[in-house]
This record gives sequence, structure tokens and C-alpha cells, in this order.
Amino acid sequence: MLVDLVIDALIGPMSESARREIKKTLEKAAIKAFCAPPIKSGRKGIVVKYDEEIGVLAMTNKTAVTTLAAQMDSSINGLGQKAISETISKNSTSFEDLTPKKKK
Repeated sequence: MLVDLVIDALIGPMSESARREIKKTLEKAAIKAFCAPPIKSGRKGIVVKYDEEIGVLAMTNKTAVTTLAAQMDSSINGLGQKAISETISKNSTSFEDLTPKKKK
């Protein structure tokens, strides 16, 4: 596409629309070649950094919740204790969803 426009421009008089099309195509190519790679690599660094931090927080909170469940006072009896225990055991696996998966 760009080659055809340049050949047309070299062979004959260049129209204004051809000039605009060449300029637009060159600007897109420059953005893809020079601007996009640093932005994309910066994004990857941010994702990796925060994936690690979220994973550490998730493991810390999972440990804290497990410890809390183990240390619950035996004086909490009846439905309240049962509800707390069920909620902790039901939601304790949600911390594992936050830990980053190791890439193979």
C-alpha cells in the first residue's frame, strides 16, 4: 500500500490525498516501531511486580486467616462459631486464586 503510493508520487504529480495518506502511514509505522515497544515492556514490568506483591499478600493473609481460625476462642459456641468456621473454610481457597501462576 505504501509502496504503491510512493511509486505513484514519484511517477506523476502527487495529489494532496496521496500526500496525506503517505504521512498517515509513516506516522503509524513510526509509532509502532519507536513508541509502542517501550510502553509494552513497561507494562510487562508493572504486571510482574504487582503479581509478585499480590501473591505475597495473599499468602500472608491466608496464613493469618488460618491462624485466626485455629486460635478462635472455644467460648464462641453454637451457630456463631459454626458460621465463622464455615465462612473461613469456604473462602480460604480464594487466596490461592490471587497467587501468580508460574510460567512454564
